[in-house]
Amino acid sequence: LPGVALETAQVASALSRPTVALIQAMLGDDDAAAGVEAAQQAGILDVDGDRVVFAHPVHASVAYVQLSPADKRRLHGRLARVVDDPEERGRHLAIATAEPDARVASSLDDAARRARARGAPDAAAELWEHARRVSPPDDMDGARRRGIEAAERWFEAGDAARARGLLREMLAGTPQGGERALVLARLGWVTAHTEGFHAGEAVFREALAEPATHPAVRIEVEQGLAWCVHSTTGVREAIGHASAAVELAEALGEPALLASALSQAGFLE
Repeated sequence: LPGVALETAQVASALSRPTVALIQAMLGDDDAAAGVEAAQQAGILDVDGDRVVFAHPVHASVAYVQLSPADKRRLHGRLARVVDDPEERGRHLAIATAEPDARVASSLDDAARRARARGAPDAAAELWEHARRVSPPDDMDGARRRGIEAAERWFEAGDAARARGLLREMLAGTPQGGERALVLARLGWVTAHTEGFHAGEAVFREALAEPATHPAVRIEVEQGLAWCVHSTTGVREAIGHASAAVELAEALGEPALLASALSQAGFLE
């Protein structure tokens, strides 16, 4: 392709929904028009109204792979300034950012929440993983929260292996205490669903042994144990853990947690 046509194809390849307007915003009207026309004549791009599509997906891959890592970061950084969709902007910011950046991490949080709200857990998980990656070193709590969000969304999207791998990776860098108990609690649910109740029970018991655990996390752990134990040891022991969760929830006074604990205890009884 001529230079301007190749640049046009590379801009289009980096966009999830390429349009003539976005290519014009990146290259200017004259270069965009020349680039789109040349790419069309070469059989690489098609134009349908304002929408730009590749004649074959492999063309997009070939155009994009020719960019160096530095060129990719520059391209996505420029795209982040011209796209309107917050999720799209977040994705471009993530790829453009190689170093920790609190502002970018916060923007990715917003984009991930939007993706989750529209029912796209896989997109939300990817954005939260990027947010975790660019979290500043002095914001370990934020990085851990983003990692847990990403793992939960991967699990919700059906990718349990990725959720489990991410939680185990986080566990390796989390010191003993309440935060470790939280990571273990979320890992317990994933493990019980993917490896069975005995394996899940072992993870929940490890979480139960962590010191200085927040009551809300302790409630979750007791509920996790009740859920696993009722299928391994039996209902009698499960009721003990469910009752412990109810007592903690009553003391905490959080209605949603209390409702959840009561419903599980009622089911087991």
